[in-house]
Amino acid sequence: MTEAVAVFRVLVRGGLVTLWPWLILAISFAVNLAFYAAAGDNPAVVRQSGGILALFLTAVAANQQAWTQVLPFTLGLSGTRRGFVRGMVLFVGAQAVLTGLLLTALTGVEIATGGWGMDVRFFRTPVLDDLSPGGRAAVLAALMLAVCGFGAVLGAVLVRWGAAGLWWVVAVVGVLAGSVAVLAVASGEGGAAIAGFVTRPWAQVWLLTPLVVAAGGALLAWRIVRRVELR
Repeated sequence: MTEAVAVFRVLVRGGLVTLWPWLILAISFAVNLAFYAAAGDNPAVVRQSGGILALFLTAVAANQQAWTQVLPFTLGLSGTRRGFVRGMVLFVGAQAVLTGLLLTALTGVEIATGGWGMDVRFFRTPVLDDLSPGGRAAVLAALMLAVCGFGAVLGAVLVRWGAAGLWWVVAVVGVLAGSVAVLAVASGEGGAAIAGFVTRPWAQVWLLTPLVVAAGGALLAWRIVRRVELR
């Protein structure tokens, strides 16, 4: 556990995974406010922004870089892969909880200020509007865990196989996704499958699914790097 805490401290102090996603979110927020201020009361302008995605997309890249940079650094100081992974689990868990709490708090401010005085929906999303603050925080935390798990897999692939391995992953995922889409259209059951999924209880869709993705990503990343000799 001492080694895991040391890795946790390196991740926090480095700012790679902690600051950049939130800085990018702040930039996205400022750009959105400037855009809607310039648009004024134009009724043709959609007030629902997707700018909050900047946080989650940047978190994927930041977590991927943590694996490719902090893992070799840890091993160079005679650390272990197991200790690094445990430290990442501590960090990602804390990051997810912080994300859920902060975004929920910012949602409350957005509601109280009437969408920042311009009816802007930056932190609010329709699928979460009916949830309590606690439910919203839990969902957002679970989503952050999921994207961090995805970033962990990308980082592990880069550590083991380099850029070529990452491109192979992109190619394989693209082929699989395209095949599923073609089969869904050909069978005519794609719409029914999607409708059946989204109508399930919200806890299954927005909590269980992201948590399964996060756990699967962490396990796969560990399986990829646990025996790799870093050069």
